[in-house]
Amino acid sequence: MPIKTIQYLDCHLYWQSEYATHEERYLVKANLWRDLWPQEVAQALTEAKAGDRLHFSFPPGSLVPKRDEAEIRKASPKRFKEHQVGDRPRLGRFYPRGVFNLIGFFGADIRPTRIIKLTEDVMVLDLNHPLADRELKLEIEVLEVVSRGEERGGRVRDWIEILLDGPGIQARWKDLPTDFGGPKAQRRTDPTPDCQFYSRPGVSTPIDQKAASLIRELLEKVLPPGPVLELFCPGQSLVPPGYPVVTLSPCQPQVKPGGEERIIQDLNEDPRLPFKDGSFAAAVINLTLPYLLRPFALAWEVARVLKPKGVFIMTFTDRYLPSRATELWIDLHPFERMGYATEILLESGSFGHLETYSARGFPRPAHDPLFPQRREADPVFAVWGKRL
Repeated sequence: MPIKTIQYLDCHLYWQSEYATHEERYLVKANLWRDLWPQEVAQALTEAKAGDRLHFSFPPGSLVPKRDEAEIRKASPKRFKEHQVGDRPRLGRFYPRGVFNLIGFFGADIRPTRIIKLTEDVMVLDLNHPLADRELKLEIEVLEVVSRGEERGGRVRDWIEILLDGPGIQARWKDLPTDFGGPKAQRRTDPTPDCQFYSRPGVSTPIDQKAASLIRELLEKVLPPGPVLELFCPGQSLVPPGYPVVTLSPCQPQVKPGGEERIIQDLNEDPRLPFKDGSFAAAVINLTLPYLLRPFALAWEVARVLKPKGVFIMTFTDRYLPSRATELWIDLHPFERMGYATEILLESGSFGHLETYSARGFPRPAHDPLFPQRREADPVFAVWGKRL
């Protein structure tokens, strides 16, 4: 009977869309003898030691099924269950397959399906994997290898299937703008004014310590030297130490401000920024993008106050305050929320060199209130671009 061997792997998947580069990070605890990998990856892992870095390149259609025209379906827009979604169908959006009233589609099917063409009479759906046309590069860092006891069987995990569940959804369809408009982008359950809501003791966007550290780690990598503008930050700043920070908050914070200067302004009431052109090297929105009602107007203002090549970055997790988030945000797939953030940058016409980043699979700290019910840390998502 083989020895039970556990490998701790830091996996990075890289791919390119028409306008951005994308990195998907996943911390894997893999069973060497039981879990599934592509043949060349499995062979390399069998011989790998702690500290090794493995690199693989996969042409389109090798890790996910090749694009199949049979997976393109045409239907009448009347087949879209508007009463269930609360909105009309929108071009470029992903919806659970169950909201389309078509033969072979079942109401409980939540697999994301994209609308790639939409007219008054025709709705075209793409059922292919969103990475079907992409070349994929995989980098694996072997963090630790532990061998002990005998392998006696158990749950089998297909790590490529897990890693590729979601990535690709954030990209536009053939560089066509995605329609994130409609009334749901302006609606939220709790109409309480922001200043009043966030002045309540203990109100903040939930996040665990590991996810917060991943965001700070990313910001240290992405932010250029110089003054940073942190937007819609009602609580503790996540900007790493060492940066001069100006924080815009909808209320007087209940915790000690992380920025050197804090200005009270509700950006949902007035997205105009009270700064001169080219005042900042970077602007950040940490965790509060779900609550913004006018993010596209805000992006225009951010572009104005950034220096040339200044960075605008938005970070978030899959946790938020449901009563404050827009109905649109709640509806979106977690990876489609990166598409929403990307669209904010692209529509302004002022940002290029776009990048998206996700980090999943990290262990949740044992002292976290959600442990052990939720053993993984909050997944982290980020989108950023540079001022043109």
